[in-house]
Amino acid sequence: MDSQDQQDYTGKVLILSPFSMEESCWDTHSQLWLAEEGFGCYPGTYGWSLYATCLGSGEQARWDRSNFIGIMKEEYLPDWARVKLKEIQAPKQSGPTMNI
Repeated sequence: MDSQDQQDYTGKVLILSPFSMEESCWDTHSQLWLAEEGFGCYPGTYGWSLYATCLGSGEQARWDRSNFIGIMKEEYLPDWARVKLKEIQAPKQSGPTMNI
């Protein structure tokens, strides 16, 4: 098992393997996903499934841990991906609030 298999993926931007997608989707907009939850986020668990959000489209999907080739280092994130990541990670407002 390599060191990549020993990392916790929760909250990390992952790079989807080009072999897990159609050739027409081989671009960074389709390959960068934010891992959010699932047993596949954690190394050494029996579950491989993880739930992630695509930074390019906002699509949410279930993937297997093995579909990803690694974690994208923050310093290499394109500017558009940084903006999308902030949008996804921004606290969700649950509804109208009253100021008393």
